[in-house]
Amino acid sequence: MIAAALQVSTPGGKMSAETRRMRTRYFRAAGLIAILMLLGGARPILQAARQIVLPLETNPPAGTEFKVKVGETILASRFMDWNMARLDAPVSVSIDRFSQTVGPDLDLEGFGATRGSQERTGLSARAYYCADKVKAHSGLSYQLLSSVTSNVEQFVRFCFVDENDDGRLDHIFLLGAKSRELQVAHAIEPVAFHKLELQPDKKDTELHLILKRLDPASRNILLYQRPRRNGKEPWLGPFSLWSVATGTEYRQEDKVNVRYPLNGPVTLKNIMGYDLTVKSVDPATGEVTFTCDRVSEPMLANGEGSEYATIVVYR
Repeated sequence: MIAAALQVSTPGGKMSAETRRMRTRYFRAAGLIAILMLLGGARPILQAARQIVLPLETNPPAGTEFKVKVGETILASRFMDWNMARLDAPVSVSIDRFSQTVGPDLDLEGFGATRGSQERTGLSARAYYCADKVKAHSGLSYQLLSSVTSNVEQFVRFCFVDENDDGRLDHIFLLGAKSRELQVAHAIEPVAFHKLELQPDKKDTELHLILKRLDPASRNILLYQRPRRNGKEPWLGPFSLWSVATGTEYRQEDKVNVRYPLNGPVTLKNIMGYDLTVKSVDPATGEVTFTCDRVSEPMLANGEGSEYATIVVYR
């Protein structure tokens, strides 16, 4: 549309002054965009490992009848990490002007490799274990200038790799590096490491099924599926869970509307991996009586990628 408009000329084949000005501004903008694309290129995100979702021990057992008031949790699950690791001994690492000592008490966050990260680091391993963020720029300076001119992001992370799969980490690379020369992996003296067992994620994430509202006039109850992270309830939106045993995907909506009949139960299948029955509703007390027909099996959820888990590709 814009390009077509810039090709229009005045009668006699002469371009108007206003059209020339528009065309000049357009090509200047297009040139700037092209330069930024050449500098920035693509930004493949490291693949975050899926988390295991397990039911809380405080949930009612299968077959149990229980009452829930508006605003209360019906059932809940906890997000568990299984892709963490720790070093068996401390190690000091450095790349360019950045350095960090990583001890055996620090959890390393696991990520999966992508084609872009393998090509840029020069590694073939499929898993990375990344230490905590190291600040490279102050927030203000990065926003004003460094986001365009710097060869690294505002934060960087040292990531360890077991390239030959012998149970020892033997390479590192700088996550958050922008320039090609800083993206290349470096060999280190191999250090043994071990993977950690299932443990709650760092944000103590739980997924709660909540009785949000009861509307007697329409015989409707509204259920919310909400995460709780560090005591807060961020909006979730539609999401998916996968059965660990079968790999079956269960698409979940963040809101579930249920219309209950005057007589008889309502069955709800595969909500957060649970099967529920709405047995009765008491509008006077705002209580709903449920039965947990099936406790959730272990489920998988997409892991949450780090904000800084990027390797910037220069073309």
